[in-house]
Amino acid sequence: MLNEHIMQSVKITLGVFVAVMLAKMLGMEFYTSVGTIVIVSMLSAKKQSIRQASTYLLASLVSLTLASVLFTLLGYSFAIFMLYILIFTFLMHKMNMKVCYRS
Repeated sequence: MLNEHIMQSVKITLGVFVAVMLAKMLGMEFYTSVGTIVIVSMLSAKKQSIRQASTYLLASLVSLTLASVLFTLLGYSFAIFMLYILIFTFLMHKMNMKVCYRS
């Protein structure tokens, strides 16, 4: 089960990487925001709206806390951003957040 969570996290991280790089090549000003949008859009839409809203809120809080800690301690760079995405997606899987992806 742990290996499955790791593989899902790696796949999502690679997907975010591709999306961010594409947005950067297209000249988007806030291209790293694409990564967050990709992850949020991958959360399952099959839940009731209250459950979905609480999932988004919890994911946002975890995301903001993790980003604050990593970027404050390690600085902001693309490598740290990818590390943040990897850790965040892994935490979402460990917390049993429903994430849709294609395997």
